[in-house]
Amino acid sequence: MCKFKWLTIISPQRSHRFRMDAEIEKQLQIIAGELSKPITECLRDAVLQYIEDRQDYLTAVRALSRRETTISLDELERRLGMDN
Repeated sequence: MCKFKWLTIISPQRSHRFRMDAEIEKQLQIIAGELSKPITECLRDAVLQYIEDRQDYLTAVRALSRRETTISLDELERRLGMDN
């Protein structure tokens, strides 16, 4: 059985509360320690990365739905002269 713990993050604007699996919390503490950063900063970085990845994904889905011509990364590098 997974044990969850409530984690509360308080910022000047508002606070956020969510449940976190004990194993995830442990991993987060290890990462924060390795980076010498507070857990809240690591969580913020993770959320920002998720948002960026999600936006990239949605941009790609929209582009594919328009049935635009696509090229491979190898072809793009060749066209840009980066195929060394």
